Amino acid sequence: AWRVHGKPQGVAHGVTEAEIYGLKIRSLISPTTHHWFPPFQRWQAREDIARFPSENENARARLGMVGAAGFLGLLGLLVFPRTPEADARARRLRATAVLTAALLLLGTVGGLSALFSLLVSSEIRAYNRVSALIAFLALAGVATWLDHWLRGRAARLRVLAFTVVLALGVADQLPPLRDLAHERADLAQRFEESERFWAPIEATLPAGAMVYQLPVRPYPLDSGVGRMGVYGHFRAYLTTRQLRWSYPALTDAQREWEQEVARVEPDNLPRHLAGLGFSLISINRAAYADEGQRLRELLTAAGATFVAESWEYLVLDLRPVGGLK
Repeated sequence: AWRVHGKPQGVAHGVTEAEIYGLKIRSLISPTTHHWFPPFQRWQAREDIARFPSENENARARLGMVGAAGFLGLLGLLVFPRTPEADARARRLRATAVLTAALLLLGTVGGLSALFSLLVSSEIRAYNRVSALIAFLALAGVATWLDHWLRGRAARLRVLAFTVVLALGVADQLPPLRDLAHERADLAQRFEESERFWAPIEATLPAGAMVYQLPVRPYPLDSGVGRMGVYGHFRAYLTTRQLRWSYPALTDAQREWEQEVARVEPDNLPRHLAGLGFSLISINRAAYADEGQRLRELLTAAGATFVAESWEYLVLDLRPVGGLK
């Protein structure tokens, strides 16, 4: 897509970003933040004091207690291999350990990713994100070991052992989960409000009807404007089913079209957009100091019809304009 249409504006990854956003083994096995276990709290305090360089999203790539145990166990299997076994479990464990090591060699700071970035392409940068795959392999290793050790044991003992490991893992992850859930209620309310707002509007439109969104915002470097948050235009897209939205512009051709439309004065905009086949204009009120009231007046004076409003949106209908050129 980049070869055919050009890269999204503002996307320029440098060679050194593979190092800056590289994986760190220390982060993988470090305790999760704000932990309830005193020794882990002291560990975290020492990390905070040390102020390691290039700490960014890679500092949050932590496997947790159970995952770290599985990760170290898989590395140990490579360093201290047992006599090869013929059963499928041994082959699975060996393959899991090899994949873990390969991901580690690829993603770690100064690893193969830096060479790939230097000699082939720098378009991939955040190699620390292979931590999600490493976490899966580490937990798969733990599950395989547990299943082997408990084979032939009473069913109650097997259930108890897996339950204890699960409970320990969940308790270990509670602090970061609490951080993630801190704003959940507010976010959920906003999405529910958006769904309730757009559902009756969407019901009056044919599938695939186009909505033009104001203000025009760049992508992917959308930092928000006014009280409108980063990527704020996506909420309407995520809470509707059959409408087509003008945001984001992904290609050079789309950006040129977007810039062309942005130069159209408000008193001509409804006519212009109707001629292009748009059915509605959606104004995100949070982006404007006057909550979009002046823009609403100009657009309705030019023929657009008021449809509905909420604390977040003003919606105007372009269909009465009649698709004029």
